[in-house]
Amino acid sequence: MIARLVAGSMSQSLGHPVVVENRLGGGGTVGSAAVVRAAPDGHTLLMGTIATHGIIPGLFAQTPYDAVVDFTALSQTASQMYVLVVHPSVPARTVQELVALAKRQPGRLNYASAGNETAGHLFAAMFCGLADVDMVHIPYRGAGPAMSDLLGGQVTVTFDVLLTTADHIREGRLRALAVTAPHRSLALPDVPTLAESSFPSFDAVGWNGLFLPAHMPSAVVARPAHEVRDALHRPDVKAQVERQGAEVVGSTPEAFARFVRAEIVRWAEVVRSHGIKVE
Repeated sequence: MIARLVAGSMSQSLGHPVVVENRLGGGGTVGSAAVVRAAPDGHTLLMGTIATHGIIPGLFAQTPYDAVVDFTALSQTASQMYVLVVHPSVPARTVQELVALAKRQPGRLNYASAGNETAGHLFAAMFCGLADVDMVHIPYRGAGPAMSDLLGGQVTVTFDVLLTTADHIREGRLRALAVTAPHRSLALPDVPTLAESSFPSFDAVGWNGLFLPAHMPSAVVARPAHEVRDALHRPDVKAQVERQGAEVVGSTPEAFARFVRAEIVRWAEVVRSHGIKVE
């Protein structure tokens, strides 16, 4: 959705269409690999994520691309806090109660994710490691099917973004236990952070950002970088991003490249220290 907001604004300023093409599969690796193979002419961009350029490099010995070498960082577009939610059938109203329930019934609770190696998968796995509980991971092909089964009670727990959970929480279809960011959400001010819920070291947000293929001349990078930052800071675009439960970033190419390298190191350490493996 953020890609479409940025594309719409860029289409106006550039005077020609910027088309968003969905490439599903592999936690984002299919779309990422397609951009690696694209011509380095500035006409093909990737909306990368914490999964494609933060988590996956530390999970797999071999990937279809190098998250640093094969791309030119353009700008981090936004960051999103996640929410730990449960189906109302789960008799837990706090994080502490969920942990106690999972300890009494090891392996009985399950958690859904949008797929292996996505942020929701890793956030949940990190939570299980910190809480020392055993919950079964149920990966789906996308957030939509995962949310559908969570609402239907086929799965019971998930970590997902505010965009897809807030309305369900307000209307009682899901119960929010905590948010993953270091601060509470303005949209859900009564929901505590995980740090407030006996997990002081838990501080994780999702993010996305735009990349170009590797070896792009600085002169070619400058124009889309400028257009992206302008688009993100337009009041109407910023307001719409915030309505999706996200926060606008709009960083420079240099700052985004540094951020990506730091995220790769960070999540590789999380994978190692918590013994996280892809099923």
